[in-house]
Amino acid sequence: MKLKRRKDNNNRVLKDGEYQRTNGSYEYKWRDKKGKRHSIYAKTLNELRKKESSLLKDSITGINCNEKITIKSYCFSWTFPSEVFSF
Repeated sequence: MKLKRRKDNNNRVLKDGEYQRTNGSYEYKWRDKKGKRHSIYAKTLNELRKKESSLLKDSITGINCNEKITIKSYCFSWTFPSEVFSF
């Protein structure tokens, strides 16, 4: 039995985490490493997918724009960029 794919009102297939809201806008939901839920919104599916790709790129490079950061934690993250290098 083949699984039925979710589609929006324009009959486009939605990826995992993508939803079309009742007002016609789109939402992407995900969980971070700590299990905290996050959402981003966009008017069109193309805008949403651009935001998703920038989120993925930022998560790979280690940039966290959602977190309030202090100078102390920034200096620590800059000094020890990865746990692999800390002794």
